[in-house]
Amino acid sequence: MELGGLSSSGTVTRAGATSVSFPDGVQRANVSLSNGSVVDVTNVNGGTIAINGANFDMSASELQAGLTSGASIPDAVAGNITINANGNTNLSDRSLIANDLLTGAIGNGGNIELTTSGFTITGGSRIQTITNSNGASGDIEINANGAIDISGFTGDGLFSGILTRSVVDTSGPGGNITINNAQGSLNLANRGFIGTVTRSSSNGGAIAFGAATPIALNLNNLVLETGGQIITATSNLGNAGDITINASESVTISGESRDFVDNPFLDLETFDLNALEFITEPNPDVAESGPGGIPYVSIERTPEQIINGTTVLGAAETQFDYFSFSITSSNSRAIFDIDNGFTPEDGGVNTTIFRFNQGTGELLEVNDDSQAADGAGGSREVFGGFTLDSLIDTTITSPGVYLLGVGVFGSGASNNQLINGPTPEVGDTYTLQVSLENLGTEGISLPEDPLNPANFNPNVEANSGLFSESTGTGDGGTLSINTDKLILNNGGRISTDTFDAGDGGKITLNVGSLLEV
Repeated sequence: MELGGLSSSGTVTRAGATSVSFPDGVQRANVSLSNGSVVDVTNVNGGTIAINGANFDMSASELQAGLTSGASIPDAVAGNITINANGNTNLSDRSLIANDLLTGAIGNGGNIELTTSGFTITGGSRIQTITNSNGASGDIEINANGAIDISGFTGDGLFSGILTRSVVDTSGPGGNITINNAQGSLNLANRGFIGTVTRSSSNGGAIAFGAATPIALNLNNLVLETGGQIITATSNLGNAGDITINASESVTISGESRDFVDNPFLDLETFDLNALEFITEPNPDVAESGPGGIPYVSIERTPEQIINGTTVLGAAETQFDYFSFSITSSNSRAIFDIDNGFTPEDGGVNTTIFRFNQGTGELLEVNDDSQAADGAGGSREVFGGFTLDSLIDTTITSPGVYLLGVGVFGSGASNNQLINGPTPEVGDTYTLQVSLENLGTEGISLPEDPLNPANFNPNVEANSGLFSESTGTGDGGTLSINTDKLILNNGGRISTDTFDAGDGGKITLNVGSLLEV
């Protein structure tokens, strides 16, 4: 299948039975696909797609090649997708260029090759080669001489990107990604990504920017911002691919994006403070209590239960204790004061408390120890006016649903991560005094998770960065950066992580005039 055209007179010649040749020196016409257009040559023996034009634009459209299951020729190879655009290429509104091996296909995947000036991928659009069968997925090669921008996502959380992937345990190896843009730039932003992923025993592809390695980039400038990422990952026996970046001028990695970051707090079981009666009776252990003060509630962790007076909230297990509450007005004062935690008697515990926005997963405040004078009574001084009991006295600026988590000394937490580390144990005791202005549930609810679980994104965490991860027994890949200036700030990351038996990859930095971290 070939698409193309000329904007002035010229001769298009037939080249063989299935292809045509466009004349040199004649201005080509623009080619566009829109409104759900589909060009599909997928079959048991594969077909090819060739695009020849000036500018090439796709909006809510698809180019699909690859192999399906059936009585195909053994060792068949899917045809390639080749795009030659003298001008710019733009993919928008969930457009797709794919060369995939479907389940049961026999043979290897075809490649995708794009030659263009500038190039943009937005609105959840993708270029991908995926294998669901024993065959290897094809490679992706981008040759450009202008700016390349990959950014954005759909409303249900499909991120824009370039992807090769081995999908199932028995899949063949993933393809490589190569981008050659020696005089231009590559910008990944707003969750945009370039990634190779394997969950099979075969190796994942590599990402190379101008080098003969699986993910290779040959650029002038590389910018990863607002959650833009380059990723290789493995979750099985296969090794993650390598990433090689040759950027003659600079590499900048900065910032994060909170969009569509997994929020483990949305489905978390909590002790609901909204259901309890808050009072204003004077209490020497509660700051701002009494007439005209802030309504409060006292929660006790006993050796067996977590209670409010005679109301049993739940069992006091070896666990982190999470308490949820809703605030209906802006600029509401909130006080969370641990009393009788650290004591020399049995059950004494050195607490650490954490305040989260339950709707977004953001960690807002942490406190371990406090000045005894900052709270009311109930805490024992240990040295220099300090107590090992925790205290947060704050102003909540926006209505919403919030969490107060109770851990112990050594516990930790971060955005969109549950508390980790040592926990309160069976037998540990404390009293939690909670004082809240404008407590209530009217008009307040947790947001629904907008992410469609059918959407696959390889991205890890919220930060912009270069990542090679192993969550299986395969090894992480090697990250290599060769550039004159490397700028890493505002949470930008370069990381090779392993979470199972596989080894982490290596990081190699060759930097000329500037390394800014």
